[in-house]
Amino acid sequence: NQGFHISETDIIEGIKKARIEGRLEVIQEDPLILLDGAHNAAGARALGAFLEDLDPDTLENESNTSTLEKGSSTKHTGKHWLISGIMRDKQISEMMSPLLNWTDEFVLTHPDIERAADASHIAKITESLLNQQPNHRPLITLKPKVSDAVSYVKSQMNPQDVLVITGSFYTVGEARGALTGATPSLIRG
Repeated sequence: NQGFHISETDIIEGIKKARIEGRLEVIQEDPLILLDGAHNAAGARALGAFLEDLDPDTLENESNTSTLEKGSSTKHTGKHWLISGIMRDKQISEMMSPLLNWTDEFVLTHPDIERAADASHIAKITESLLNQQPNHRPLITLKPKVSDAVSYVKSQMNPQDVLVITGSFYTVGEARGALTGATPSLIRG
């Protein structure tokens, strides 16, 4: 038997340190920029719950310490930006709904893939959802490309702001490219 002996402790430590690109991934701090490829209603609900529970003073959230480092130097109490590009075959209403209360400005866009919904279509659905909850009225801005959306938000962000980029792994991949200069993957953006 030539197998490897891996202790239970080593397995647990390995899982704690595992990271998945595009899942609550911190791409920048000060201002904080998170990438999350939530591409269905369940993913959007999980992202929405995380954002609602996020401690803006410390970013300490025990269930997410593997992705968000504790003790960020800046308090993230500024504007909450959300860039989203979603595939047209997804449940757009169910994906946008959990993100409404957290967001101060939606920047809706169209990743470079034929399956993507037009930003104007996402905007109409988002407006309809917002009309059902008149207490919170985030802005909605449309940008034709993910890189345009990233440039727009970055040009206006303050150090206390938070930007979340979500809606699909295509959107997240293109945003990562715009933010880091890396070439997006042909498979997932």
